[in-house]
Amino acid sequence: QFNNASDLKHYPRDLTKDIATLAPYKVDYLFCPDAADIYADNYQVQISETEISQVLEGEYRPGHFTGMLTIVLKLFNLIQPTRAYFGEKDFQQLLLVKKMAQALFLPLQIIAVPTMRADDQLPLSSRNARLNPEQRQKAAIFSAFLHDFSLDCATIAAQLAAQGFRVDYITEKWQRRLGAVWLDDIRLIDNIAIN
Repeated sequence: QFNNASDLKHYPRDLTKDIATLAPYKVDYLFCPDAADIYADNYQVQISETEISQVLEGEYRPGHFTGMLTIVLKLFNLIQPTRAYFGEKDFQQLLLVKKMAQALFLPLQIIAVPTMRADDQLPLSSRNARLNPEQRQKAAIFSAFLHDFSLDCATIAAQLAAQGFRVDYITEKWQRRLGAVWLDDIRLIDNIAIN
């Protein structure tokens, strides 16, 4: 699902830390296949969606959702879970996984998990590990503006641009306010429910 080779190269991955994090929860099995096992067909068979996947993240990250749906379906088929949990932080991804599960009659329940946030309201994300202390402080401005419903989307985009962010989008859709911005070479996304 990494449509950008640089994003894959810099994406934080630490299997040893992941295993240590799971240890207190008495996890019995950890499934860690490599790419050769998962993509024995050289990614010739792909799962795509033609509506939700074409806007917002789909527009700015072409091919991302096809890759995401393909790997998620492969993992569902291999593991055969009865429940799968997806965070609301990647709200468009959550919608697509729910749609795929329904459209393909997958025998499992997709459960939305509320976004976990730091004290400054920035959503917790693997990519945050790439932020240096100065960037981390500045990143919180993005979430603060996004959560300010006294401002419209165009105003938020303009104010973020004035703060040095490169804005992909700030919009309202699916009863959410959603945004994606770049802080230097790190892309941040966030969304919040519209009450």
